[in-house]
Amino acid sequence: MYRRTAACAYRLTSHCLGLPLGPQAATGAASAWSSLLCHPATLARAAAPFRPGLRSFCSLDVQKEMDAVNELFAEARDEIEFAKEEADTVYFNESVRTARKAVEACMSRWEALLKGLPEEERNRVVRSMGLKIAQLQAEYDEVSKLHLED
Repeated sequence: MYRRTAACAYRLTSHCLGLPLGPQAATGAASAWSSLLCHPATLARAAAPFRPGLRSFCSLDVQKEMDAVNELFAEARDEIEFAKEEADTVYFNESVRTARKAVEACMSRWEALLKGLPEEERNRVVRSMGLKIAQLQAEYDEVSKLHLED
């Protein structure tokens, strides 16, 4: 029973990481896991912060990336609000630059997330977060117009 469970877990993990299934999936569990964990592609993917081409059943990685985008979104919103508060001060230009950097970081992470997803998963993520991202861009555009008028 242990061998069959380990072999199924090996296949699922191997598929999720995008590794080819080899004959080790049918052999003992220890050799299957050691070959998976020591596989160069596994080590390279573990070091990368985000891997394009995620499968839909690897939703834990997608959720982590969505959480990272949400954190960047919150930071960018805070910077935009801070810039709005400083609209009539000498610090306004610096606040707008800081807000722009925060918005660009959020947008680039958002685009990387969408780029790495299959179409069905991408549509689901856009439905859940797309309006927030559009709102962020619109709020930044509003602050940016204030910046240009001065």
